[in-house]
Amino acid sequence: MRKMLVKELCFRFIEKDCGFEIGSEVVSFTLLDVCVGLGLRICGQKVDIEKETSNGNLRSLFSSNCVNITMLYDELLKHVNDSVVVDFCKLYILLGLCEFFLPNTKGIVHDGLFSVVDNNLGDLCKYNWGGVVYQYLVRSLCEGAAASIQKVPAPLDVYIVGCTYLLQVNSILSSKVLLYIVRNS
Repeated sequence: MRKMLVKELCFRFIEKDCGFEIGSEVVSFTLLDVCVGLGLRICGQKVDIEKETSNGNLRSLFSSNCVNITMLYDELLKHVNDSVVVDFCKLYILLGLCEFFLPNTKGIVHDGLFSVVDNNLGDLCKYNWGGVVYQYLVRSLCEGAAASIQKVPAPLDVYIVGCTYLLQVNSILSSKVLLYIVRNS
């Protein structure tokens, strides 16, 4: 997403309304937008991405305490011709979650995802994936909004993490935002 658009979205994000101020109205950004935009479940067991995981088959593949996307790719390539398909599938699912739904600027793999993915693959559908994607993005928007209103002498780069694709889908679905952007471009 373009830097100026990110700054504008953060500047217009109203935390208490969980929406974007467009003109004199607030266009809401809700958990339902995650469901519609990504097709993720918005009910089920909570996913704690901050939960520390020190054991488990998947976590034991990495010697470092802090696992990043590059390390995940490297480990995935080691298992391409492996006879244990389950490990490859778990690594691939973990990669997808980290790259598409819960990305961050440092490429860190959230520790809590290891225990969720390391369990039975059939149990992945019981989790509230929409909730964790929404909360992660909204938390980042709140931080970005706070940073964008700080008075500093130099322009401040604002970064948001999470599935920013949702913001694009939400703005397209909201005709008010689309009309505002078209009129003011």
